[in-house]
Amino acid sequence: MSSLLTYNLFLSTVIHVRMNMLTLRSLFFWVLNYVDSLLWGIVNWNIGCLLLSFFLLTVKLTAQPFVLSEFMTSNQSGMIDEDGDRSDWIEIYNTGTEPASLNGWYLSDDASDLTKWRFPDQFIPMQSSLIVFASGKDRKGVGAELHTNFKLSSKGGFLGLIQPDGRTIAHAYD
Repeated sequence: MSSLLTYNLFLSTVIHVRMNMLTLRSLFFWVLNYVDSLLWGIVNWNIGCLLLSFFLLTVKLTAQPFVLSEFMTSNQSGMIDEDGDRSDWIEIYNTGTEPASLNGWYLSDDASDLTKWRFPDQFIPMQSSLIVFASGKDRKGVGAELHTNFKLSSKGGFLGLIQPDGRTIAHAYD
């Protein structure tokens, strides 16, 4: 296998995993040099590329491809929740090619309190969305309508989807 073909495999893995290219390019060369130094120069570029591609495909299994795709404040004529109310709502979209769980993820309307509302163990099918009502009703029943413990401001402000670590903002509007 040529080095060019192996490097192309690495690049296609990077694109599939959707990671930062500059970071991965640095990681790619660091791993090659590190593995090469461990094995006293025995490792060639092909093996290094294959090892790193395998690592990136493994990382992909834990990657969560969620985005805040749409939201509605001051809902006057749109969606109605199970109580018959026209609550504000937020749409979370799974851009991935596999179902993914939102378990442990957070939604917040306050940049200083990123763990304001935690998702239950809710799966979103691949290339599909989930509606969460921002009603202040705080409902988290699995399989039932989800309602945050906050409402959205019609004047704007922060809205963020936070990763399970409670600190990393996966997607936000401000």
